[in-house]
Amino acid sequence: MHLLHDHRKNGVAMPHIHLQSTGLITLMLSLALGCAACARGPEQIAQKMRDLGDKGYPVLQPLPARIKDAPTPAEQEAHIRADVDARIANLARRADHLRGTPGG
Repeated sequence: MHLLHDHRKNGVAMPHIHLQSTGLITLMLSLALGCAACARGPEQIAQKMRDLGDKGYPVLQPLPARIKDAPTPAEQEAHIRADVDARIANLARRADHLRGTPGG
């Protein structure tokens, strides 16, 4: 396969590159650059693993006392339900006021 062809224009040789050949060259260059970029990857990973191996695990801290006093899910649900019910009642009163009807 010839990449360059001799084309004469006004008696001067003009090189002509086929589009298919250009695509092939681009693909080969991309692959070569991609492989070169990955070549140092294993070295870097190995170095990171060595760096991590030198470090110890963090010291575990005891849980704060307030976590032990946290409300149970049932208590949280009751609190949320009461809050939502209060909001509903407040919105109903405001709607009644805007309509001009007495609240119930």
